[in-house]
Amino acid sequence: MDFRYKLSVIVPCYNVEQYLDLALDCLEKQWDNDKDIQFILVNDGSTDGTLQRLYLFEKKHKTNTIIVNKQNGGISSARNEGLQIVDGKYVTFFDPDDALIYGGYQYLYENYLSGNDVDTLAFKTNQMPAGDFDISYINDEAKSNKENDLEFEGSGKDFFLKFNTLVTWLFFYRTDVIRNNNLCFDEGLTYTEDTLFNLQYFLVEGLSVRRVDYKPHFWLNRMGSLSSVQDKRSKVTKMLKCNMTCLQRMEDVQIRNLNNEDLAKRIEELQVDKSRIGAMVLRSNLDLKQIVDLRQKLKKLGLYPIKWKGFKSFIYNTMFRFPFLFFLFRPLASCI
Repeated sequence: MDFRYKLSVIVPCYNVEQYLDLALDCLEKQWDNDKDIQFILVNDGSTDGTLQRLYLFEKKHKTNTIIVNKQNGGISSARNEGLQIVDGKYVTFFDPDDALIYGGYQYLYENYLSGNDVDTLAFKTNQMPAGDFDISYINDEAKSNKENDLEFEGSGKDFFLKFNTLVTWLFFYRTDVIRNNNLCFDEGLTYTEDTLFNLQYFLVEGLSVRRVDYKPHFWLNRMGSLSSVQDKRSKVTKMLKCNMTCLQRMEDVQIRNLNNEDLAKRIEELQVDKSRIGAMVLRSNLDLKQIVDLRQKLKKLGLYPIKWKGFKSFIYNTMFRFPFLFFLFRPLASCI
């Protein structure tokens, strides 16, 4: 399959006008020319000035920028729209409230992908509160961050067994692997969508992966406060429902891989990690019937009683056994 670009970058955007100056500045300085990188900027029904700001960027980079303007459908829907028009040999995803070292993508490609046929490149991030980030951090030339020894080279399945695959913005994915296997994001999910996508991708037969100790990405934690406690509880409830959907889909994948004991065990570990939802129930607005139904679903998946170690498992198992306790302690819980 022939591609016009070396790398496509899909950027889902929803009401992110306040972050776009930094994000777009980082993107346009990822490569020293426009012929090797494609930008797919998906406006997901923004109601602020996001779309106008994207058009200004497109005006400067007409040859390699596509703007998709769609009704709001969530991050999975936005990424899927972008995947349909990717024209790069590799594709990655970038969230517009994060940042990148100038030239980071080009450095990764030229040093670890150029001249070989590896399917996937994994790299690392600098995680920090947004308030601690300084613009000088991205001005360093990519090659000055030279802690980039090769950490892993092997199959997708072996990588999945060994490393965290919970996000999509720390990978260059092979576009034809995604298309040949009809992979996409679950549009019913607004949280945990990356986990399921990667679960499918890294279990593709014959997939090859490299991981390098290089951090061109900045994951900026922005703890935006919602307008009320009830809004926060509604958000946590949505997260909780997405987690349960994710757990159920993991179960389906695990059943298909029962012949591989290591893979089945790794998926179970992810399920147990995702099932740390007692605290979420405490911070949600689920009613008594919904909590009882949730307990039954967890039990069906083999995740209740809660298995993880520590005193908290005893606390949450007790709460699930006597659900009225969630309502007793809910006023004392700090919301996510």
